[in-house]
Amino acid sequence: MWAQFCSSNNFITNDRSIYLKGALPYSDKLLNWELVNQALLRDDMYFECLNDKTQRKFVIDEFKPFWSCTAQQDKAIIYEHIMNGKTFVITSFSKSHNAVKSFCGEVENNFDVNCDAHVYGSTEASPSFNIHYDRFSNFIIQCDGETEWTVYKNRASDLWQPINSNFNEDELEVDSHVTMTPGDVLYIPSRCLHRANPKGKRLSLSIPCAPRSLNGQPYDRTIYKIPID
Repeated sequence: MWAQFCSSNNFITNDRSIYLKGALPYSDKLLNWELVNQALLRDDMYFECLNDKTQRKFVIDEFKPFWSCTAQQDKAIIYEHIMNGKTFVITSFSKSHNAVKSFCGEVENNFDVNCDAHVYGSTEASPSFNIHYDRFSNFIIQCDGETEWTVYKNRASDLWQPINSNFNEDELEVDSHVTMTPGDVLYIPSRCLHRANPKGKRLSLSIPCAPRSLNGQPYDRTIYKIPID
């Protein structure tokens, strides 16, 4: 996949969106509904929920259990939100299991970035975010269902928060317009305006890539195994 991706564009002078059809046939090993359920049972997976009307995230209540050094989100709220078919997000998913750890390690070995894995999903058709941009480049991997994506040639400035901007689609120029199915990969350059339109029940994995020039440290992705006789 990486050879195909790197030969698809001149990223130094023309960083554009790239759509790779069926590039990851094992995408369900990276993300599936059982792994989402496991994430809900852990306290190091952070869930975010999207309000259908505002298409913005809302705060989930947290509390600190007596026998814990970290706060725990109110899982009942998250569970009800998911069961009602609403859009949810899981961050820090790159810590979830070995397959996704290995994939994120591949990204970091191929490119000068530190990355993570974020889950986007819903159990039925549910709105995603309005047209927006992200400050880092992203790889989007479709793992279940179908999602229509539009990526625009237009790039936003870093001088404003993306959540405070309302973009007029009539003033934008489309770069990619695709309907992703499981195994498809979409690359979105940093600050490119884009929008997802889920068609129904779906899971997708976003791999945000922060430049190492920001001096952040990557996760230790070594898969340790203590030998036991």
